[in-house]
Amino acid sequence: MPAVRARARRVESRRGRTPGEGNGYEQQRNRELPAFLRDSVRDKEQTIVMVTHDPAAAGHADEVLFLSDGTIVDRMAAPTADRVLERMKGFELPGGERS
Repeated sequence: MPAVRARARRVESRRGRTPGEGNGYEQQRNRELPAFLRDSVRDKEQTIVMVTHDPAAAGHADEVLFLSDGTIVDRMAAPTADRVLERMKGFELPGGERS
């Protein structure tokens, strides 16, 4: 995701924000990044693959693929943060524990 972050920073810099400017900068960026990615998919017909453990971020996708040891173990169309989180809770951790 470094390339995505670099592009997102450039967009925000044009709006007059700079990294470290005020406490709300990171929160603002975290709210704007999903919209930036969605616009890139819709307006520029780009495909974006994002790897994340954040259900809120995953909830913005058209589809979520759940991986375990590099293998797709489940998929979810039209995800929401709550649905992704509930599915993640069902995965086993190393040693057989549930997450």
